[in-house]
Amino acid sequence: MECDGGFVGRTRELAALLTAVESCTEGRLVNVHGCAGVGKSYLLRRFAQELGRRGEAVVWLEGEELAAAAGSGGIGLARFLTGFRRRAREAKALVIDHYEPSPALDRLVRSRLLPAVRPGPLVVVASRPPLADVWDADSSLTIEAVRLDRFSPAEAREYLEAAGIKEAALLDLVISFAGGLPLALALTAGETRRALEKRCSARGSQPVTLDLDYRRIAQGLIRRLTGELADGELWAVVEAACVVRRSNEEILSHLLGRPVTAPTLNRLCDLSFVCLTPDGLAIQDEMRVAVLENLRWRAPARWEQLRRRAAAWLAGEEGTAERLFLVKDSLLRRYLFAESGERRLDWSGPPPAPEELVTVYRSWLRTYLGHGEDPSGELAQLLDLLRNYPEDFIALRDEAGRLSGFTCLIPVEPRSLPILRQSEITRRLVQSLANPYRPARVLLFPFVIAEAQDYEARAALVRASLERQLIRPRRAVFVAWVHDPMAARWAEQMLFTLVPGVACMVYGPESPVHYYALDLTRRRMKDWLDKVWASAAGTRSAAQPVVERSTVAEALRHFWEDAWLEGSPLARLNSVQARLGSSGGERNPRSLAEAVRAMLDEALTRLRRGEGCRSFRFGEEEERLLRLAYLERLGSHERVMERLGLARTTYYRRLRSALGHLVDVLASVDSPSQV
Repeated sequence: MECDGGFVGRTRELAALLTAVESCTEGRLVNVHGCAGVGKSYLLRRFAQELGRRGEAVVWLEGEELAAAAGSGGIGLARFLTGFRRRAREAKALVIDHYEPSPALDRLVRSRLLPAVRPGPLVVVASRPPLADVWDADSSLTIEAVRLDRFSPAEAREYLEAAGIKEAALLDLVISFAGGLPLALALTAGETRRALEKRCSARGSQPVTLDLDYRRIAQGLIRRLTGELADGELWAVVEAACVVRRSNEEILSHLLGRPVTAPTLNRLCDLSFVCLTPDGLAIQDEMRVAVLENLRWRAPARWEQLRRRAAAWLAGEEGTAERLFLVKDSLLRRYLFAESGERRLDWSGPPPAPEELVTVYRSWLRTYLGHGEDPSGELAQLLDLLRNYPEDFIALRDEAGRLSGFTCLIPVEPRSLPILRQSEITRRLVQSLANPYRPARVLLFPFVIAEAQDYEARAALVRASLERQLIRPRRAVFVAWVHDPMAARWAEQMLFTLVPGVACMVYGPESPVHYYALDLTRRRMKDWLDKVWASAAGTRSAAQPVVERSTVAEALRHFWEDAWLEGSPLARLNSVQARLGSSGGERNPRSLAEAVRAMLDEALTRLRRGEGCRSFRFGEEEERLLRLAYLERLGSHERVMERLGLARTTYYRRLRSALGHLVDVLASVDSPSQV
């Protein structure tokens, strides 16, 4: 695919086309096929450019041009064919791009165009469906299929780096949103470059967070990917199919509230971005993200209705984390459920063999750190744990039985402590846990995958760990460690709490390891999943006190006005009343307004420290934003925007997010919980 840095990826396919030109035989046709946005046109343009550099002619036809000729008939069609024959005499290749099969167009190409060039140039046709599936067999025609798949994570990173995006965090962010579809990567890379230019041109020295317009990216993808959707009825079915991970006729009928007819279902199956799996129909990841983002902005009421119906359908599912697919955060959804729709990964088999574990671990180190050297003796530790706790290892294998990745859930107990103290990454954590094995902690090791950027394998291991706990529940505190800010944010959204004061630098200062804990000693895994879904879906947990974001914003706005704070709903919270309670038989002299102010100030401090009912990776920035916007009396929001160097949309989005996090902290302060 082309970008500012040159042609990236598709080198094998390009070489195959150039080789086919040299060995062309009569009746040979090369069909480049794949879903919309996968890079068919870019490949064919590069192919034509390479032939042009050799001084060889190429006849280029567009599908629309052929469709117009087929529809003109008579003199118009005769003129088109005469001009085509003249151009094709000296051509080395005939390229037909954007070919959409239809009876009239197929008759024109097969009965008039192809016979006119025999023997002659190599014929290359780009289409969404493979022509071998839609054309009748013809002994005089040999169709050679070249299928284009999405970029691998390594190819996606190469493309983005060639496009000028170098920062590791940005690369992960873009790939998490765009996946491996070249068109999605191109649109997201362009939006990222615009955001980077905006950040560089911002006044002052304050860093500006990238303001990626995902709505514009999603709408661009929708326009380019939905050319094969002709009517609103089919589009409504596509939207419903995007809400759930797998669908069938029964599920789609439930989501739409009406029966889905067999012809409509057949047309859905024929779409290039729909995959058929043993579990049902699956929508290509990049298309799903674009459709859901577009639906969320265009028709939020319909989006919520589909999600509620899907939640009701999945409510009875036991032993699965499938309900988490309904979270609103598209990046978290991709983290948990990234998949190509065709790759088969299974974790139900036996633990890895020692030699398999060594191979995958060293491959992970090479792709993650750039070398295969074990920095802390972690490999020897994993092998010892495998010998002592084989049943606690989860091995992820592909269809051929090859190990794609592994993780393990090891209890902290007298038998395991000597092994856990072997490497720095677990020794520092175990030392920080008071009375470490009462109750027993279960250490969830990093998701070690053969390729560090294999997001599909990582997502499968995350789901496997959750479902292992659903199937074999343990009353324990799960401890995980993460290596980058994005994973930390996702851990927080899944209600893991940061273990304060412990960090490991074994992978270098650019990759600090932070530890997160999840307490399952007093609740079932299913209850935790319900709470995660409610939190990520934006719904209020029944146990959470009624503290509205608007109420907190008003209290901060009137922070220095005693009369207003005394009448605020916050004044009725238990934590405020406790501050006014008796001490040594005498009433606390603090006024009600002072108690509310003290509670808000404490909540802001806890937000900065990452404390509360959940931790917040960017709590320090959010606390500073709230103090500048409300407490320090700088004036209007416009002045705060100017001081921070933030765009209006970014400022208000971050302000709403900070207020929402402060609400969660206030809820934990008013009703403490053990997490």
